[in-house]
Amino acid sequence: MSPVFLGLNEVMEIHMDQSGRYGGASGVRDMDLLQSAVAMPPAMYGGQFLHCDIHEMAGAYLFHIIMNHPFVDGNKRTGAVAAVVFLMLNGIELDEDEE
Repeated sequence: MSPVFLGLNEVMEIHMDQSGRYGGASGVRDMDLLQSAVAMPPAMYGGQFLHCDIHEMAGAYLFHIIMNHPFVDGNKRTGAVAAVVFLMLNGIELDEDEE
């Protein structure tokens, strides 16, 4: 079964939600860098995903959103939440530490 990936609109919604909840400037600083970051998790070569499992794909959202810095503010928050949402969409729930 192929993974369910986040698209550009979903990542932008995550960014707006995080900005609304926790403050900071909202908005896209560089749309090309955002498109590049969102394109990395589902990237393929020769019919094979470049990121070999669901956890690496989640890490790709986190890494590329943070490193590309496509938003005016909140890139780390957006990348982290995008990775978690991606995992949840694909049936992986993160356990909360009780401590």
